[in-house]
Amino acid sequence: MVEAATTIDFSEPIALFPMPGVMVLPHASIPLHIFEPQSVRMIDDCLEGCAENDPLSGKAVALASLRIGVRPEVALRSTVCVTKIVRRQTLSDQRQMIVVAGVCRARILAMVEEDEDHPYRRAMLIPMESPSTTEDLRPVLRNLCEMLENPRLGQMQDARTVVRMLRDKQIPPVVALDIASLILVRDDDDRYRLLEATDPRARVRLLWRTVWGMDRLINRAQSQGSTAWPKGMSWN
Repeated sequence: MVEAATTIDFSEPIALFPMPGVMVLPHASIPLHIFEPQSVRMIDDCLEGCAENDPLSGKAVALASLRIGVRPEVALRSTVCVTKIVRRQTLSDQRQMIVVAGVCRARILAMVEEDEDHPYRRAMLIPMESPSTTEDLRPVLRNLCEMLENPRLGQMQDARTVVRMLRDKQIPPVVALDIASLILVRDDDDRYRLLEATDPRARVRLLWRTVWGMDRLINRAQSQGSTAWPKGMSWN
């Protein structure tokens, strides 16, 4: 896991990897399949001069979220997740499989023009620091665990995975919160709100709303179970 935004040089333009939706949050990691020529060039440039077994020494890549169904010039959202490449595998036809780890939230200050040396999007970024708070998140996360362990949600593999992580005292609460949010929150707009929210308390509220909605949906579905169907019929 990449621990601190201090590993990122914000004095230089940072490569942008625009993607539909929000794919990663700080403290989490995801695999990506790189196949477009500009993207392959971007990854090669970021890892230039790095030892094969030390991709973390390379430059950062910011995963940027694209709005769906809007004009290209306004599709790029201003808040991004700055990542480091932690693994790369070169496949056939110059394709690559990489794993990126989220480091910090940042905001786009200004776009940088593409040129022959950089035929891909770049931008000047500023890190978004979390507000200082002494509030302990563990009590509210314990309450969240209890909600996820109820008879309805406790049947879900994702819920059980999140509970194990939230109860692990070796994982800092803010780290567990971001990873849990990425697992449970699937709506693109809500994921972007999680990325925008520098205050962990706001992220807790968003996660609670998602979990409450899941529980309510399952409860409604169970109330329309087969035992309540008219004979020979279903609600579908």
